[in-house]
Amino acid sequence: MVCSSSCVSSISIPQVGNICSVTTRDDCKSKLILFRCNLSIPSGTDAAKAAALDAMITAKTLGSTPKLKDFNWGDPQTTDFAFHDCAPAVPVVTQRELTGSDFNAIDVDELGNPALYFDRDFWEGITAGQYFNFGWTTCNGLLYLGAQDRNYTKFMTAVMSAFQAEDKTLPNKCMEVKKFVLRFLGDPLKHFPKPYMDLSTQIGTYPQLLSLY
Repeated sequence: MVCSSSCVSSISIPQVGNICSVTTRDDCKSKLILFRCNLSIPSGTDAAKAAALDAMITAKTLGSTPKLKDFNWGDPQTTDFAFHDCAPAVPVVTQRELTGSDFNAIDVDELGNPALYFDRDFWEGITAGQYFNFGWTTCNGLLYLGAQDRNYTKFMTAVMSAFQAEDKTLPNKCMEVKKFVLRFLGDPLKHFPKPYMDLSTQIGTYPQLLSLY
C-alpha cells in the first residue's frame, strides 16, 4: 500500500523498554453479566458506580449467570474485502463469539425457596428475552462491560442461543450442562477494553455485588 503523508497517524509510539522476564495477567472469566439494553451505564467514582449497580441488582434490571466453565472468546471471524481497485483486499471483522458452559444444577430460587430446575428456567428466560447488553466478571472481581468503545457509551449487537447437553468427562457420570453462544456483530474487544471497575473494593459497603462474581 502506498504511504500517504496525509494519512499517517499523529499518535506517538510509546517505548516499552527492556523486559527481562515475562509477566502475565490472570484474567479468567467467572460469570456472564446481563443488563437491560435501555439502561444507561453508571459513571463517576467506583463508589458511585457501586451504589448504582447495587440499585440495579435490587430492581432486577442487572444480574449474572452462575459461575461458568470454558468461558472463552473465539477468534474474530473475518472476510476479505477490497474497498477500491487500487489496493488489495483487507480483512474485515464480521463477528466474534463468546461461549461458555453452566454445570450448576439449582433447585432453589434466589430467596432459598424450593424451585426445581431453577437453572433451566433461568436460561429459558434470558434466551427468550434478547434485549440485553452483556458484560463479564473475572474470578478476582473485575467487571467488564461489552462496550463498542472504551467509554462505555455504545454497545455491540449480540444474539444469544443456549442449549442443554450432557458431559461424560468423568467416569460413570452423565452431567447436565447448559451451553450458550453469544454472537456479536463486529468485535467487542476491538479497543482492548479495560475493566469498568473492581467490584472487590466495594463489597464491604454493597455486599450484593459479590453475587456478580
